[in-house]
Amino acid sequence: MNRQHTRTYRRRTRLGLPAAALALAAATFAAAPPPAPPSPGAPAPAHATERRAHAELAGLTLAPVAPLGIGGFRGTYGVADSPRAGTTDDGDFTDPDGVLPYLTVTGQKVTRTAGASARARISGLALRTGATEWARVRPRAGSTGSLDTYAECAPTPTGPAARAYARSDATEVLVLGHLVAPGTTTLRVTGAELKHPSTVRDGTLTVTYAGYQQPQGEAPERARSARAGLRVHVTGTLRNTRGAIAYQGDLVDLRLGEVTADCAPTAPPSATPEAITTASPSATPSPSASPSPSRTASAVPAAAGAPGPPGPGAALLPGGPGMLAGTGTPAAMWLLGLSATLVVAGTGLVLRARHDIRAWGA
Repeated sequence: MNRQHTRTYRRRTRLGLPAAALALAAATFAAAPPPAPPSPGAPAPAHATERRAHAELAGLTLAPVAPLGIGGFRGTYGVADSPRAGTTDDGDFTDPDGVLPYLTVTGQKVTRTAGASARARISGLALRTGATEWARVRPRAGSTGSLDTYAECAPTPTGPAARAYARSDATEVLVLGHLVAPGTTTLRVTGAELKHPSTVRDGTLTVTYAGYQQPQGEAPERARSARAGLRVHVTGTLRNTRGAIAYQGDLVDLRLGEVTADCAPTAPPSATPEAITTASPSATPSPSASPSPSRTASAVPAAAGAPGPPGPGAALLPGGPGMLAGTGTPAAMWLLGLSATLVVAGTGLVLRARHDIRAWGA
């Protein structure tokens, strides 16, 4: 066989074999059944119905304040977490975040999550940076009570429901030795009280102390989540020994017994747009962000030049699902015909090449 004959054989074989392979692929596609649509009664994915509960004995944030020798810090202590229903956690008190150099906990300390509920209990603690005692939580005189918080998913036959409470009546809070009542308190302090008389002459502190719970009532309410806890937030303005402002802003943010429960399964997408609304502000101060104005979802206009949806009187192309437009013939039939043509053509090219080889070799 000379070189010219060899090139002719290879050319026809390269054309014939891919044509036959393409024909087999087209036939397989045409014969494959269409994917079945999801059944309306099919159960949702497993993750869609999972609930989560979380509890923290204490969460601490310290702002960096140079005149007081405080470096920035953020951490949590005594964390319990149940990421799904049926799991239980009695809290991690090993202090991986390094909170205990600042916090001294006295008496009871409990955090527990079980399935869709979370609780926390603390009898007392003191918060210090260096020699400065910023805050102290203790039982009231003559009381052995503690701060108790609880959040729970309590579903009802009509839908998700939750309840929460933050009970702090048996405890009291002091900031720099001053007893503060729930709400907002303004304190005027000296550099000596802050234990830094050489850098701070005096200061004005604003203390916000509040318990929070959502939903508000302790009985189960229609809600998709529950949250409760107690917060002591201190901001202030400090003046140096010359009377100039040395620092202004956040100082301490201490959260105690914060518990949360996420009660709602993942909701399926709605067929129609729904209005996006936000909850109205709670009467009790809450650490959550302030609500934003209500917004309503609106239809997105089509891009310029894009075809719009057909109107009520628009004529549809003949055919239907699985039909070639304008013919009414199933697409599978066209693919089967195409595959048969390609098989015949590809096989013919291969056989012709072999016939020529035999003729040339004779």
